[in-house]
Amino acid sequence: MLTTHDMKDIEEICPRMIIVNKGSLVYDGSVAALRSKLGDERRVVIEFAQDPGSIEILGLTLIKEEGSRKTFLFTRNGTTVFDYVSRIAEKYPIEDVSIEDVDIESIIRRLYKQLAAEDEESQGRQPILVGGAN
Repeated sequence: MLTTHDMKDIEEICPRMIIVNKGSLVYDGSVAALRSKLGDERRVVIEFAQDPGSIEILGLTLIKEEGSRKTFLFTRNGTTVFDYVSRIAEKYPIEDVSIEDVDIESIIRRLYKQLAAEDEESQGRQPILVGGAN
């Protein structure tokens, strides 16, 4: 058993992950299954031949700009990343493209945000009890 807050260690060493939130077990399974369930995002890093300036492509979110190197966030939604890259390459010369999985920390953060939203929602739906003196 390994207990750590370093998610990279868990991803590299452990075939199974247990996540506890407020003392309750919220996930018990493989890292791959969690990534499959919540990790539908990818980073697409494009190195352009020259800086094309600001680029807006519906379906891609620009998250980092470093001159001719741009990093986009892509969510799988039926359109492939290759379709987006092809569309961009029609307008701007591209030197290199890399596709990266979102890190496990981001996936865990997403899980905790979902849990917090569900917790808020369930608290908002609880009946209000009003008592009176008999």
